[in-house]
Amino acid sequence: MVIECQQCWTLAPRAWPFSDSCCPDAEDYFEVISNPMDFQTMQSKCSCGSYRSVLEFLSDIKQVFSNAEHYNQNGSHVLSCLEKTEQCLIDMLHKHLPGHTYSRRKRKKPSGSPPITAHF
Repeated sequence: MVIECQQCWTLAPRAWPFSDSCCPDAEDYFEVISNPMDFQTMQSKCSCGSYRSVLEFLSDIKQVFSNAEHYNQNGSHVLSCLEKTEQCLIDMLHKHLPGHTYSRRKRKKPSGSPPITAHF
């Protein structure tokens, strides 16, 4: 499953904004984002066997997307990429981790919007 998720974030044309914590143009990124996470860091953690549980892995995925929502403006290209990449990962998780739930509350939607939830 981890290999397939790595393929999803490496090969998906819309996953590029999440491969590193920030781009060089985002000078204030680390001032705005207190807990940076990206797919490259996650891949390193997978390679080193640092994840002790599926929940820890899912938590990092959620952190990647939450950071992107927090830092980027509504309607930005990055947030458009987020939706496609997150759906790709949800599809992979559904296939490989039946019984686990992925739920993340979107930050940029108007109040009262339901969280993204997928049950496997």
